[in-house]
Amino acid sequence: MRLHLIGPFPPPLGGATITFQVFVDEIVGRREDLGIDAVTWSDLSPPARRSKHTVDPRYLFHVCRQWGGVARATWSADGVICFSSERWFWFLAPLLLVMRLRRRNVVVRFFGHSAATWLRHLRAPSRVMVLAALSRMNGVFVESQALTRELADLGLRTVGQNNNFRRAESIPRKRAEAETGQCRLLFAGLIARDKGIFELIDAVNALPNGDIVCDFWGEVAAEDASLFLQRVTSSCRCRYRGSLGREVVNIVADYDVFVLPSYHSGEGHSGAVIEAMMAGLPSVVTRHQGLTDLVDDGENGRVVDPRNVKDLANALHDLVTDPEGRRRMGIESLKRAQRFDVGLNAPILLRPVLKRSCAA
Repeated sequence: MRLHLIGPFPPPLGGATITFQVFVDEIVGRREDLGIDAVTWSDLSPPARRSKHTVDPRYLFHVCRQWGGVARATWSADGVICFSSERWFWFLAPLLLVMRLRRRNVVVRFFGHSAATWLRHLRAPSRVMVLAALSRMNGVFVESQALTRELADLGLRTVGQNNNFRRAESIPRKRAEAETGQCRLLFAGLIARDKGIFELIDAVNALPNGDIVCDFWGEVAAEDASLFLQRVTSSCRCRYRGSLGREVVNIVADYDVFVLPSYHSGEGHSGAVIEAMMAGLPSVVTRHQGLTDLVDDGENGRVVDPRNVKDLANALHDLVTDPEGRRRMGIESLKRAQRFDVGLNAPILLRPVLKRSCAA
């Protein structure tokens, strides 16, 4: 059987591109019985528009050329697994529907947590068309339990859950606590306002006296760069450590607590939180969308209200002052991280594609 995988390879390095790369590596490494071809759409980032209602014709030409390349590469496939954002499903849907008409098995796996919001904001005719297209697929998968229910309520009956994943064996385990007694907090990922970075800086600065450091690793969003660098340099506890590639997983083990106070509209199962769990760290996250699938308050970390600096500061204080509690929660994180290993989740996407019979 020839299987085609469609999705975004790095660069840029981010949650979606890492997830697709991990999936491809898993399938290529463990399914030697399959002929695997991977096709990328990662270079289809849209340019700035000339105005609200116009798009650069050169960009449309680029999209059409890339779509043609994906179509030619996929035409000979017996089955397709497509990792997609909502925006790119518009471009990929015609190809996927043609593959279904040719009696090929097709699975769509959406990133993040914004699919239901996207559908609700579509005009009724467009929503009907998208739901009809998705209903023709052999499987549609999203990350969180809540999103699965929302899409089912919107009329999508083929939807199922597929956890975000990483490869557990590639994540170093947490090292010993610092001999100095310093508590090391970590934020890793896109450094942007809606990831809760300013609330985190305020919460760390509000903590009572203690040996605490909070390191930020990642690309800084251009619109937030000036204020972030100003705020972080004026804090005696917060440091910007720069941007890293995949080697960021090697530094997670040097920290004691992972923090992601996000209220990002597309936040699903954060790959950074999963990596922290696999390293054996407790995490502090917000009560927001897919993050609550990863962390249970008081079990493997703390869950706080979004944009609530006081709530976040209290949760951090509890962990900073309780080394034994951090150790217990870290052990629980390791146990729960097994549910997010690629070896457990990749077969869920493969199963509908490998069916011998396929009704169009």
